[in-house]
Amino acid sequence: MLTFLWKSRMSLSTAPTSDGIAQPLLVRLEQHVSQARGLLQQPQDAQPSSQVGYLEGVWADWSGLIWLVGWMTEDAVVDRPVFVLDTARHAAGVAVSFAPRADLGPDAKAFVAVLRADWQAGSDLPPQLVFADGSGRFLEPVRPWPVTSAEAVLPIVRDILERSSGPHRAAMRALFQANRLRPSGDDTLERVQIDEVAFLPGFGAFVNGWALSPCKRAESFVLKAGNHVIAADQLSQFRFARSDISQTFPNVAQALESAAFVTLFRGDLPRDAVERLTLKIEWDDGSSTIVSVPPAMVRVLGLTVPLDSIRRFYPALEAERFFADFAYRAAAQARFQSSGVQGYDINPVASAVLLAAPRQRSDIFLLFDRAARHAASLPVDWGLAIIASADENRGLVLTLFAELQRTASHPCSLFFMSNAEPTSDVIDEVAAKLSCTRFAWVDGNLSLTARGWHELGRVTNAMVLLATDDAMGGDTGPGWELHAFVADISEWRRIYSLAPPQIGGVRLPTQSIELPAVTHAAEWLQPPLGSPFTLKINEAARRAHG
Repeated sequence: MLTFLWKSRMSLSTAPTSDGIAQPLLVRLEQHVSQARGLLQQPQDAQPSSQVGYLEGVWADWSGLIWLVGWMTEDAVVDRPVFVLDTARHAAGVAVSFAPRADLGPDAKAFVAVLRADWQAGSDLPPQLVFADGSGRFLEPVRPWPVTSAEAVLPIVRDILERSSGPHRAAMRALFQANRLRPSGDDTLERVQIDEVAFLPGFGAFVNGWALSPCKRAESFVLKAGNHVIAADQLSQFRFARSDISQTFPNVAQALESAAFVTLFRGDLPRDAVERLTLKIEWDDGSSTIVSVPPAMVRVLGLTVPLDSIRRFYPALEAERFFADFAYRAAAQARFQSSGVQGYDINPVASAVLLAAPRQRSDIFLLFDRAARHAASLPVDWGLAIIASADENRGLVLTLFAELQRTASHPCSLFFMSNAEPTSDVIDEVAAKLSCTRFAWVDGNLSLTARGWHELGRVTNAMVLLATDDAMGGDTGPGWELHAFVADISEWRRIYSLAPPQIGGVRLPTQSIELPAVTHAAEWLQPPLGSPFTLKINEAARRAHG
């Protein structure tokens, strides 16, 4: 049963509209509701083939507006009359803003929608949203029903609106900011809202929100995470204006100029503690306000959101005093996440060629084709091991691996990464599972040449680079990068213990380490380019490592 808690529906003139920005949209939604009422009696044939997306979240704000999130085939029509179907059909008007979402096809996008409807609380079934244009197109609710709590839906609405486009974006943002908070029933005048918390294991938590009072100013902040109590880093804190919350208190224009805050709490917080956060705001008169942080507001950098999303908190992140330590911890977290691997088919060998699978399907075919053709040149005590991501190419990897096992004259093994791309951080665990004492590693953006395959089992040094040809036909020679090499496992562990943590795999710890190299042993499938932000993280992490 889908249930909403709301106050009686507010009239069009009394709903907060953030200085009238959203008033034209509200008027348009009322017009669509009236139009939908006139179409209620007309037959609507919603066939399964007419489904154009899913409702994943539904939430009613205190003014009576209903917010929807989900995904659908992108539509040029951004507001329209619709019907809400549960046990009956209800007239409604809806406006939509779209934003990209990586897991969807090219014609589909995430959406946030605001709905004004005759639909009342206490529905017996999750709602279906049918377009009132005679096409029969509809949005199906996810089963068993969409999420409905404010803690779950509000962060999704805010995120999509931040990234969305379209003519109604500004009006929808104004409505969301004005109506998302239920008026408090207590007598306290202070209002505090936590918008988002970004957590980096080993480093600390960033908190974004606002604190407002008609007669006080927020002076300092203290975060409690489980049994850990951390004061805000004052040098990393900044305040800014939030005119969008002017409806909270009227006639406090000067207070609004510094109501919003972003602040950092430095500390090695345990992962489970971030689900038990409280924030204490200390006001300038010595009083304080304590608020709980809903777990749905917390994001883990590098795990549930990209690292560079922290730029929404600190646009000039590289200039912040904490950046070097942040970079080191971010790289260390990436190394930890990239070190776990699952063995799918393990066949122990004394020596092994460890091949990271590329992301492109055509390059995956090339990897297995060259492995099958050149494996015969390996010494008899060598085997092959493929390390791949458990992503959309998993089925292809399994099919090609089965064929490789059938045709190769050497033992073959397969490993999958569950939550990261395969990098050289997995070497130690893969070698341990294979019980091998010597190995060759090849990154997923490289392919060994015939010369490289021929030399693998013939070099005897403790560690030898497999030098790559560049795009112009020259050879890069030895360097800091460890994209392809042969090594004893003992030597590799020594190098790994000295190397700074990096995003994307291990680099040699210092320029003073010189290694022999096999020239023309590998070639690029694609340039080894990281994002500019990742490169800055890695450079800062190297400097912090010393």
